Amino acid sequence: MKFVLIINGLIFLSQSKIGLIPMNNFFAWQTDYIYFLYGGAFVALAAVSYVLMKNKSLVFVWKPKWKKTEEGLRRYQGHLEEMVKERTTELSEMNKRLQQEIAERRTAEEELRRHREHLSELVREQTSGLTAANKRLNHLNEALKNSEERFRSLFNLASDCILLMDAGSDQLLISDCNVAACVMNGYTRDELIGMPIAALSDEESRKKVPDLAGQIISGKACTFEVGHLRKDGSVFPVEVSAQLIHLSGRPYILAIDRDITRRKLAETMVRDSEQRYKNLVELTTDIIYISDENGNRSFMNEAAIEVLGYQKEEVIGKPFINLVHPDDRERTLQKWLEIKEKGIDVFNFENRYITKKGKAIDLLHNVKVVRNENGEIIGTQGIARDITQRKKTEENLALFSKAVEETMDGVLITDLNGYIVYSNRSIKEIYGYSAEELFGRHVNETNVDSFFAGEEIIPSIRKSGRWNGELVIRHKDGMEFPVWLTASVIKDNMGNPLAMVVVVRDITERRQAEEELKRHRENLLEMVEEKTSELKTAVQLLTSEINFRKMTEDTLKDSEAKYRNLSLEFHTLLDAIPDTLILLSRDLKVMWANRAVASVIGTESSDMVGRHCFEVWHGRFEPCEDCVALKSFSSGKNESFQHRTSSGKLFDSRAFPIRGEDGLVSSVIIVLTDITEKTALQAEAMRASHLASLGELAAGVAHEINNPINGIINYAQILTNKTAAGSKENEISQRIIKEGDRVAGIVRGLLSFARERREEKGPVPARRIIDDTITLTGAQIRKDGIELLVDIPDNLYEIVANPQQIQQVFLNVISNARYALNRKYPGTHPNKKLEISCSNVMIDDLNYVRVAFCDMGTGIPPDILDKVLHPFFSTKPSGLGTGLGLSISHGIIRSHGGKLRLESTDGAYTKVTIDLPAMESYG
Repeated sequence: MKFVLIINGLIFLSQSKIGLIPMNNFFAWQTDYIYFLYGGAFVALAAVSYVLMKNKSLVFVWKPKWKKTEEGLRRYQGHLEEMVKERTTELSEMNKRLQQEIAERRTAEEELRRHREHLSELVREQTSGLTAANKRLNHLNEALKNSEERFRSLFNLASDCILLMDAGSDQLLISDCNVAACVMNGYTRDELIGMPIAALSDEESRKKVPDLAGQIISGKACTFEVGHLRKDGSVFPVEVSAQLIHLSGRPYILAIDRDITRRKLAETMVRDSEQRYKNLVELTTDIIYISDENGNRSFMNEAAIEVLGYQKEEVIGKPFINLVHPDDRERTLQKWLEIKEKGIDVFNFENRYITKKGKAIDLLHNVKVVRNENGEIIGTQGIARDITQRKKTEENLALFSKAVEETMDGVLITDLNGYIVYSNRSIKEIYGYSAEELFGRHVNETNVDSFFAGEEIIPSIRKSGRWNGELVIRHKDGMEFPVWLTASVIKDNMGNPLAMVVVVRDITERRQAEEELKRHRENLLEMVEEKTSELKTAVQLLTSEINFRKMTEDTLKDSEAKYRNLSLEFHTLLDAIPDTLILLSRDLKVMWANRAVASVIGTESSDMVGRHCFEVWHGRFEPCEDCVALKSFSSGKNESFQHRTSSGKLFDSRAFPIRGEDGLVSSVIIVLTDITEKTALQAEAMRASHLASLGELAAGVAHEINNPINGIINYAQILTNKTAAGSKENEISQRIIKEGDRVAGIVRGLLSFARERREEKGPVPARRIIDDTITLTGAQIRKDGIELLVDIPDNLYEIVANPQQIQQVFLNVISNARYALNRKYPGTHPNKKLEISCSNVMIDDLNYVRVAFCDMGTGIPPDILDKVLHPFFSTKPSGLGTGLGLSISHGIIRSHGGKLRLESTDGAYTKVTIDLPAMESYG
């Protein structure tokens, strides 16, 4: 309130609204619109001349009127005293209330101070969270922008033709296409945009377009083959993968076309190869057959039909024993039972079959037993050769040899230079030398006149092909006696000389007879004629026998050539078997090995023969403790054992005993099979099954959590909107939203991990895979007291990958790091850290994304660092690891065209570096 006092021509101004104002010994009391002033020896009275209410201002103008106001002062003095008393009472009560309000205000101010400090702390936390969220949002916006640019680059750089068609148009007009589409079809982009898809299809494929489009528009993803028509009119086959997508609320068909011209050509080549194999089987003159485990024929080639005379439907599905000669059936069945008991896989035997015409033929069988994974017989495969003619030839040859051996005359066979290669039993009686003593000696060594034999007989035989006459020879005991010798040359079918045959007859008795004939001249001529006739007959017989022997020898040579070819085929077949086959003697020396042994131990099979198996295989000087060969020799049964080499490979060793005629085991065949990959695949399949079950469980849990957490976030947002900013309720609701978002992030990670795991690879930001992995493992890492340090640049490249497989690799590496850190530091420690760093690198002029995991755990000893990537090798105790994690991870990274490297110092650290090709460098 403003008021103006004018006293004795002086003006006093005041800006305070108070009831009592001291001013130089003057006092003023306020009452409605009149002020009374007194002091000293005078009293001034002024009347209110004007009261101005506007702006709550009062203007008082006082003028001194001493005498006229004295009576008025007395009149109001009593009234004023009463008012002073009332005012004093009111002021006392007001003072009490004021003291009480002051106390309450102090209490309120203290409470307000505490709330203000708490609010300041919450504001600081919220501000920090908002700042981090804002920074992350900026990173995500930037990543989204980069992702869109990379997607457009991938779209145009893709090697396959990509077409985007308007599903709402009747003719499926092309809305967009990549560069590969233009190159593949021969059109420019402007020509393709707006073109109906039928214009790119050949006449036959054009008929399929409506039906295929209907299936795709109905929501079905389709993969099919059609013919594409280029701008130049040429037609080429393509494989199309198409599905329906929605862009800005409008349906489109996205189709990816791949030129499969080369694949079609490869399929044609495969069919041609199969046809050539079929022709080889059908054109061979040997019988080829396949039987099931019961002995029923399931396949026979055309040669079998031709030799046996049966139609295929007469033998296919029927027991093979029905074709065996009745006299050989029991022996054949006994052979089959022996094979099953002894576990023989490859064998040969002879028996007789009866053709449809009833003719008996001799067959030589080479049979391979087919077994399943459990070693059970599931069938046989065999090749049979008709040896009927060979058997007859062998019988004739045996008969001829017997006749030559039993003839009364001595028979010698020499080479073209006269060195003896054969002599029969009569030669020993004539000469006194055994066949062994004569073998390799020259025929002239037993002649008395060696000059005549060497200069006359042999040249004459070479020139004319034969010679006969009388010679004097020397017996082993030194006695000389005459013999009659008939010699001729043996030639081959081409007329080339091969050897000489000599028939020797002791004529000692003939000489004695001649002396007697001198006394009996009349009888001599008759005896000479008789002997001459006998000699002619003998010569003719001998010549016939020689010719027959020559023919037999030629047949024997042909048979031997066939045997050599059969042996070569057999060894070729064994060398083609991928498993290692080794034949061992009783003293464990290698008798034979196939070529596969070189790929296992790096030693050629020829270098192993004659050496002990434990020396070649293990570098030992004594047999191994668990040697399957020794067990098989001892037990006479099949033995098996699995062992791992120093390189980490797992082998299945099986021993099969071979018995001699005495029934004892004379040798053992060792079959070594590399089952490393097979066992790893089985374990990986089991692990994949476990992961699939875990994925289904994680998906179910994630879905169950996702719905209530969304409700919690929504209700918290409603509370945030309805409460005042900065209030305790608003702060609590903000915290609920923040924690709810964190739970929702974990749920999204679980759902991502639980998605169906397929082998398809596609462009994916490497940062997203790492973020999802950290989301899934972050809580466990914090629980273990591990400090996680993450360095991921904003410009990290995209990669082409299967995100679930790469996430599986990252999870396995982090799991190994946690194990190493917890083992070294069971509790908390300043060095209990796991660093994850990412960077873009250039390798061989190609862009790669490098992800490095470094832990300060126990490290890996240097002597096993090169083995940790091998299947089934684990540094963890039994039951805590399968030894497959890093092996499978290494395989996944290699399948993505990347590299996985390990660096470690025992007791200090382990660093796993993974390089994955960036999208533009992929493929």
